[in-house]
Amino acid sequence: MAFFVRPEGRTHSGFKSPARPTPPSKPPNANNAACCVPPRCAWWPYIWSLRTPLKVGPDGRVPVGHQRLRVGVSAGTCVIHCLHPNGSLSILAHDPKTTVRPALLLQIPNG
Repeated sequence: MAFFVRPEGRTHSGFKSPARPTPPSKPPNANNAACCVPPRCAWWPYIWSLRTPLKVGPDGRVPVGHQRLRVGVSAGTCVIHCLHPNGSLSILAHDPKTTVRPALLLQIPNG
């Protein structure tokens, strides 16, 4: 087994470690909040949901989990199934549009 001996005067290798980030010198300002207030938009609850287009069946129902639930639109209409981050479900009449408020057909709370 061989050992590597450094020449005299060299106390460290040539490898340079990455610079560490310096901590902030003062606490963050109260006006600079990490969590911002959500905008007052009717579409905001649906922005972060998983949206899937569905066609209403001939009986006027859409599949939700293991059930088929009735919605108030005619057969063959395309609706939007929204799965929210908190686990609740919503059925919307159309895709998000900035000029039109969301038409909520069915809402199933988490639980």
